[in-house]
Amino acid sequence: MLSYWQAVDLARGTSAKEVAARTYTVADAVTDYLEYLTREKKSGYTFGCRMAAHVVPVLGHIEVADLSATVLRKWLAELAAQPPRVRAPRGSEPRYREIGDDSEAIRKRKASANQCLVVLKAALNRAFEEELVPSDNAWRKVRPYQNVDVARGRYLNLGEAKRLLNACDPDFRNLLRAALETGARYGELTRLKLEDYNPDVGTVAIRESKTSTPRHVVLTADGDAFFRQVCAGRTGGWS
Repeated sequence: MLSYWQAVDLARGTSAKEVAARTYTVADAVTDYLEYLTREKKSGYTFGCRMAAHVVPVLGHIEVADLSATVLRKWLAELAAQPPRVRAPRGSEPRYREIGDDSEAIRKRKASANQCLVVLKAALNRAFEEELVPSDNAWRKVRPYQNVDVARGRYLNLGEAKRLLNACDPDFRNLLRAALETGARYGELTRLKLEDYNPDVGTVAIRESKTSTPRHVVLTADGDAFFRQVCAGRTGGWS
């Protein structure tokens, strides 16, 4: 069914695709993108949480065709100025942690805002590729904050790793140990099969990764002994 003004557009010669694009909102683009990730068996949980918290409440009602670089830059600046959210019971009002005014606190908020912008752009780009919106000019003009994304250089030492393992439930301990030995992500580990461990050369094959690029992890002697023990007598999946 068409609204009055949609019917007027069609009568004036505007194509049905252009009319449909004008009713396609940011919330629609986010929903379609998350469904696409699910179909492609890619984890979209974190993306969905970010979109639900920071994008849909502010931009969700706006039709993508009406988005402007000015609106997106304003949203990004306001997001970077917000204090970080903390976990709250479902259905309750959002809770925020106090934010410092030092340079490191500001950098972290800008880096967090950049992460939301990246996911939002991915959703909008997918909509453009699917010809659901007429142009991608608005978000192509919006640049993330520069020099705020720095790699985390903190690693667990042996003592910390042992204490963490000892504090885990027995059912989770093997998975955590495998993560410490391989550096693999949770999803990569839960998809491992028995044949992915090669005891002859001491490697673990990660066949489905975040980047869709398979890789082999060379184990240390301790890591090889762990995987050998875990896989002993098993068939199929090991985790």
